[in-house]
Order: sequence, then C-alpha cells, then structure tokens
Amino acid sequence: MTLLRGLGPLSRVYLLQAVRSKTAIFWNLVFPLVWLFLFGFVFGRGDPLVISALIPGLFTITIMSSAFFGVSYVLVMERETGILRRYRVTPVSPLVIVLANSCRALAMMLVSLLIQGVVAWLVFDIRIAGSLLSVFAVIVLGAAAFVPLGLLVGSVAQDMRTAPAISNLLFFPLMFGSGAAIPAWMLPGFMQTVSRFIPSSYLVESLQGVMVRGEGLLDLLGPITVLLLTLVVGAGLNSLLFRWESSDPVDRRRLLMVVAALIVLFAAAALLAPSFRMIKSPSEARADSAAGTDATERTLLVGATILDGLGGRVEEGYLLVNNGRIEAIGPASDQKQDLGSDLVDAASVVDLGGKFVLPGLIDSHMHIGGSGGGMASAAEMAPTRFTSSLRGYLGVGVTTVVSLTDIPSHMRDLAERVDDGAVMAPRMLFAGASITAPGGHPAARFSTVPGLADQLTHQVSDADEARAAVQRARDSGASLIKLVLEEGAGYEQLPRLDEGAFRAAVAEAHALGLKVTTHVGSDADARLALDAGVDSLQHTPRGLTAETIAALAASGTPLTPTLAVLEGLNKAAHADPFDNVLISRWVDRGIVESLSSPDSWVAQMRQVAGFQLGMEMAFAGAMAATRDAISGGAAILVGSDSGNAMRSVAWRRVRMRTFWCLTSIRPSISLPYASCTRSTSAAIDSTSTLC
Repeated sequence: MTLLRGLGPLSRVYLLQAVRSKTAIFWNLVFPLVWLFLFGFVFGRGDPLVISALIPGLFTITIMSSAFFGVSYVLVMERETGILRRYRVTPVSPLVIVLANSCRALAMMLVSLLIQGVVAWLVFDIRIAGSLLSVFAVIVLGAAAFVPLGLLVGSVAQDMRTAPAISNLLFFPLMFGSGAAIPAWMLPGFMQTVSRFIPSSYLVESLQGVMVRGEGLLDLLGPITVLLLTLVVGAGLNSLLFRWESSDPVDRRRLLMVVAALIVLFAAAALLAPSFRMIKSPSEARADSAAGTDATERTLLVGATILDGLGGRVEEGYLLVNNGRIEAIGPASDQKQDLGSDLVDAASVVDLGGKFVLPGLIDSHMHIGGSGGGMASAAEMAPTRFTSSLRGYLGVGVTTVVSLTDIPSHMRDLAERVDDGAVMAPRMLFAGASITAPGGHPAARFSTVPGLADQLTHQVSDADEARAAVQRARDSGASLIKLVLEEGAGYEQLPRLDEGAFRAAVAEAHALGLKVTTHVGSDADARLALDAGVDSLQHTPRGLTAETIAALAASGTPLTPTLAVLEGLNKAAHADPFDNVLISRWVDRGIVESLSSPDSWVAQMRQVAGFQLGMEMAFAGAMAATRDAISGGAAILVGSDSGNAMRSVAWRRVRMRTFWCLTSIRPSISLPYASCTRSTSAAIDSTSTLC
C-alpha cells in the first residue's frame, strides 16, 4: 500500500484540473461531438443503421485521441514545467502518478463517450444490438488499454514541441488502418491484413461485436484478450521509461525493449487471434450467417391464423422458417406428417397462438421526400425523418413501397442502400420524376422553391420531348414511368399534358419494357389513359362514370384510389387528435408536432371559410366513386399517397376500419408491379392498410 500512497488525493487533483480547464473540456467533451455530427450527417447521411455501424469507430477515435493527445500531453507538460520534480521529493511514486493520470483520463473518456452515445441516440436514433453492460465493459477495457500507450508517448517525448509529432505519427495510422475512420470492409485486402498488427483494430472489432452484431463478451474473447494484454504489457513497460526531469535522457536500451515487446505482442495477436468479422460487408455477413444455419436451427412458428393474401386462411397453422425464408406452411395438426418428427423435434418452436400471419404489404403510391406533416419546421425534411418513416413502414408490415414523384438520384441511391442492407427499409420501387405539361401538375406546386420542379418533373410539350423524358427516367434507374393527366378543378386551372405527347410516352415506355402508371384528374383523363394502354391509374377520377368503370374491369387495369390522402386532409380540417399508440410508436415526433403546430399550413387552412366542408365533400365523393368501382368489378390497389399532410404510415393503419366498413372491399387485391420486383407475391391483404 505504501507504493499507492497519495493516489486518491492526486487523482482528485487531476480531475479538478480537467474540470476547471476550458481547454480540456472543449477537447475532451465538446470537440468529439463535432466528429459525431460529421460521421452522422456526412458519412452516415442521417441513417440510424449506418450511423450505428459507424459509432464503434468514433468511440475508438475518441479513446485514442484522449490517450495520445490528452494523457501524453499532460505528462510532458508536468515534466517540462517542473511539477514532476516537486513530486519527486514527496512519497509520491511514479506508479501513483501514472495511475492518477490514468484515472483522470478514464473518467474524461467515459463522460465523453456517454455524452456522444446519448446525443447519437437523441439526434440519430441509433440502435445498439448487444447489452449496454457489455458495451460499457469493452469501453472501459479499451480505454484502460490505450492509456498506458499514451503514457509511453508522454515518457518518450522530450518536450511540448516533439509530443504532437510523436502522437500524430501514431494516431493517424492507427485511426485509418484499423477500421475506425473507414469501415474495415472497405479497406483494400493488404490493409485488412495490416490492421491485424494494429492495437486499435481490436477495440473496433470488440465494439462492433457488441454494438452492431449483438455478440456477447464470450464471443469476443480473441480481441478482448489482445486488449487485456495491451493493458498489462503497456502498464508494465511504463516503469521502464518514466522520467522525472526533461533533462533526463531517454534510456535507448529500455526504449528498444519497449518497442520490441509491443511488436512481439501485436505480431502474436495478428497470427493467433481469430479473424476479424468487421472486414465483411453487411451483405456478406448476412450471407455467411444464412449459409451457417443448418436444419437443427430452423424455427417453427405454430398456432397463428395464416392469411395467404389470396382469400385463403389456415386456422391454427404452422410455418417452418429456414435462413430467413419460409420453407413450409400448413395446419399445425399436419406438421409432423408434412415435415417429419425428427425435424419438428429439432426445430426451435415459437408459439403465435392468437396472432395472425399475412404476406408483406405493398404501398403502391407514396412520396418518401414528402414529410406527411404540416411543413411547420425544417426538421421535417431532415435525413433522420426519412429513415424513421421507412422504419415505420416495416413496423406496420409494409415490405415494398412504390415512390411516385421523388428526386430520381435520391431514390436510386436509397434503393441501392436498401438492396445492400445498409438501410433497414422496405424494397424500393420508384418512378423518379413525373412527366407532365410545362407548368402542369405537380410542377406548379413546386414553383415556390427554385429548381425543385425541374428535379421532380419532366415537363414536355410534344411527342419527341415525351419520348426523351421516358428515356431519361429509364437511365435514372426508374422502375416504372409516371405520367400526369390533370387540368385542375374549380379555381385551379392547369396546363394538361398534350395527348400526342402522352401517347408517345406510353408507347416509348412499353417499348423499353417499363410499366406506366398515370395520375388522372377527371373521368375523361381516365378514358384517355385506358385507351392509350397504361398499366394502372392513380387517384379516383372526378365524375367517374359507369362506362369508365366497365372499361377498367374489362381491361383489368387497376385503380389506386389513394383515399387516405383525402381522409387525412379531412381529419386535419377537423383537428383530429394524434393519440393512438401506433402513431406514438412509429411516427416521427417532429411530424406530429408539426401537424399540431399553429404555424402549419393545415392550421392556417382551418381558418379559410368552407375548408372543412370542402374536405368532407371531397372525401365522401371519392369514397362513393371507389365503392362504385369495386361494385363494377374494377381491380383496386392499395396506395397511401404518403408524404402529403396527415399521411404518416401509422396513421394509415389506425384509420383502416373506416374504409373497410364503408366499402366492404374484397380481401384480395392484384398487383400490377409484380414483374418489376424480385418478389413472386402478386397480392396483398387489404384489411391491413388503406387505399
């Protein structure tokens, strides 16, 4: 205990110095938040899943910077200013000084990482796959392992002029070569090999394991053992190089011993430690996981009522799931006969009694770029809102969405990230920019924001321009083509797409193998679209006639009424409250706050005479037309038109009963976009969502 005399008081002194130093507070607690927002908005693009995967690297950078710049600088400064000289004549030993410095550094690191974690959770809504206790244990071990390395730098550096050079010489290779700054799976093959000789790689691997892959500490014994050995060896080596005075020379023989010991340690780690799992991309990791699943790991879901989306149902059914895919379905009473007793006995059984299982739902009309709120805040258009909306879709069972009118480059990038597994979201199909008349719908709505109409629409005047617009849409990666036939109603008169241009666009799209959907405003628009051979219609046409309904039924061309957008406006006009549990769980808080704000355009429209009555009449008229279409044999698609006010995903689910009771819609709905997807499902169950 004599060797540790003074540890408590000296540690408190160091902590008080750090807390009272504005410089220390800035570099230890404030500046790391700059890195967090850089990682979050620039590299992670606001996507919680991507940011969650980047956080382990950010935490590693924070720990390394505190060790190589914080710990080392303090030791060099105390030696250079003569503070250590004063300790030398007291009972304070070098071990106490080293441990007190370590305690201060560990405390500051933990506070910094806690702040970063809380901010990342509040701002980016990150998710941690493993237990918080395991995360804490790895962070403490990693910080404790790097503090001795920082102290070694402080012992070797001659003064405050050489300390930054040595620290930078170590910090940047360890940051860029370990997977901390750049994901390890993006590094070249030779760099992935080199990373095994770098101590920070083992911290990134451990943090990735618990935070991203959800592994326990026992699953990470290899990298954790390397960190533990780094702590033990580094702490032991510090006694060899500790100096009281700046004038004391560095013992070169001992320095070579320290370097040799660290080289042996990390060379042994590179040869003996398990392979890094962080070098695999998300898609490779998923494929490996699936390939490693054998028959004994199959999951048997039993007891649920199974709806097949085509009108059939199995009471008390079973589903056998293997590698994330359904292998077999049938009545639970037949499972041993169908699957065999050995397989049933070996499978992991999950009881779903009292629950329903149905195919993934498809929203065939939405706008991911629209907020669904009242446009009372710029936060509604933040990247975090996009990703939270997409998670909401999955949360209520929507596994495929069709975006109609969004910025093509944004949609293509998002669709690629969804396919790669970088974003947890439904499958994305998109039309990109709509093709319309110059100044027509919806270009006229976007005119208040300079340049927005050019991004969201192709405005064409003749057949040649229309064909060129279709080709541009195809080149942008569009899954289908959206054309607009809309001349407005009442006070709003808009230019309508020229008939020759419209027909030319339909023919060109079909020649390129693309489906065509058309926004129709009136019955005449619907008849023109059907005559031109489009593949589906969007919205309930004004003045829909029996002749047009008969033409819809005869051709099999489906109609997406998008009743939800009119229902939402009607609810907004009457200031309906947002107090449903699905809304609080899945709808972005900013959207609800926007719709409730007196500054929203919805609140302002409530002050306009006739707004409430107009919304009631519009919704009732569309409902009546949809009932007529169903009675006349027209095929109906489910599409929410989300992105318009009051059209957040959970709100659609909450209000389904209204549509079901009024229309008595059939439980089977055909889907014309099946050929655009890799899914073989061609139907969805309408009782779970809104048109």
